Amino acid sequence: MRSDFPMADSGGASLGVLWDRAGELARSLIAAFQAESDLVVGDNEPYRGGLPDALEVRQDLIATPEAAREWGIRLARIVPPCVAALNAAAIT
Repeated sequence: MRSDFPMADSGGASLGVLWDRAGELARSLIAAFQAESDLVVGDNEPYRGGLPDALEVRQDLIATPEAAREWGIRLARIVPPCVAALNAAAIT
């Protein structure tokens, strides 16, 4: 996870799903985060590829310990099922 982009550079996104090559995990994560009604999800925003798979949360959204903890809880709820589904698909 990264947190380098400030609100001014976010293009309105709360979270960016960054990816470069295979997009299966990225597409799954984007869909899962878009299901959260309070998020605006960037697909390779604020970048345009060239980075390894990563999540980037806007700096102002994790500026306090409480906010960072809430994001940690959110990520722990959303990311593992996406990874597990990708792994299950690879096995079958």
